[in-house]
Amino acid sequence: MLEPGASEMRVLHLRSSGGMLGAENVVLELAKESSTFGYEGIVGALKNMEDPTPEFITVAESRGLKTKIFECACSFDIRAALNIKKFINNHQVKILHCHGYKEDVFGLVTRAGRISKIATNHLWKTSTLKAKCYCLMDALIIRSYDRIVGVSDEIVQGMNNVGIRNAFKIANGIDCARFNIKPVDAAFVKKYNLQTSDFVLGMISSLSYEKNHQAVFKAISGMDKPNLKLLIVGSGYLDKDLRKQVEEMGLSERVVFTGTLSNVTDVLSVVKVFLLPSLSEGLPMALLEAMASGKAVVASNVGEVGNVVEHHVNGLLVERNNIDELRSAIEFFFENKEKISEYGCAARSRVVAKFSSKIMAQNYCKIYDSMLSSVASMEK
Repeated sequence: MLEPGASEMRVLHLRSSGGMLGAENVVLELAKESSTFGYEGIVGALKNMEDPTPEFITVAESRGLKTKIFECACSFDIRAALNIKKFINNHQVKILHCHGYKEDVFGLVTRAGRISKIATNHLWKTSTLKAKCYCLMDALIIRSYDRIVGVSDEIVQGMNNVGIRNAFKIANGIDCARFNIKPVDAAFVKKYNLQTSDFVLGMISSLSYEKNHQAVFKAISGMDKPNLKLLIVGSGYLDKDLRKQVEEMGLSERVVFTGTLSNVTDVLSVVKVFLLPSLSEGLPMALLEAMASGKAVVASNVGEVGNVVEHHVNGLLVERNNIDELRSAIEFFFENKEKISEYGCAARSRVVAKFSSKIMAQNYCKIYDSMLSSVASMEK
């Protein structure tokens, strides 16, 4: 139970979410690690009616984080906004950190004392007209925030292009201690009818347009390698469509859908090469987790990916949606299996050195410091 207190350094992280995806992991890692730098992170969730028990909050509590659920009956519930304001005032929260479109709207209307506001743009998705409208709306809203962060150079540049000039880049980070090179999980292999001799490619992501699963289907459909398997982990609105495509392309024996799984380390233990053929990205946590687990990767050179994956050092970069390059990259690892371990070790070293959650939190906390200093100067 979170009790009202006199902490001078409380940060409320607001996220409208039920499941555990990349942005959710960023929030939890940031809330946990920021305590090292004097900030108490509270994880707040806008709960919608369709998801009575947000997994996001359940995981946060299992990691010992303080949480708060704000009931939200519709897209914008004024009662939820008032409850957020009340919580901020009662618990002397000094910084409101919003992590998405909906959260940014609530943050805009939450006028609670001298609260400092920061928004993180994890990725503006523009695959539909509705999504593009949300982006334009968000671009207008976050101008009123004290600080704005993008998780990649590309995202920051995108905000600059619509007139937002005061955006900072802070790369995502992970708890590297949770991920390491580990032996194959025999129970996982058995559960999904894999063989220890299988050459398993892995994708861990939402099943959405931006993740571009179809590109991998096309790439492997022309490959005469019977023991090549593709493991697809995640859920999303394209689930049925992707399964149908696999069946129509005659890939049912090669492609395994698992749905959403919480045991990511078990999944990665069986994966030889991690695939990220995305059309757009910020800095995906799944990529960092795979690399920290010692996996060589094949990834589209989009977003911040090219600043993590070094071509022919810890993985291979391919042009976005280039099926021939993607197929060639997969074949390279299939035919040069000794490179998998070499690139995987280099991948882990890269993430540990540059993309830890502690480094990420330290960078955010420097911004928090500057926000509170600005407030203090105004009050003098």
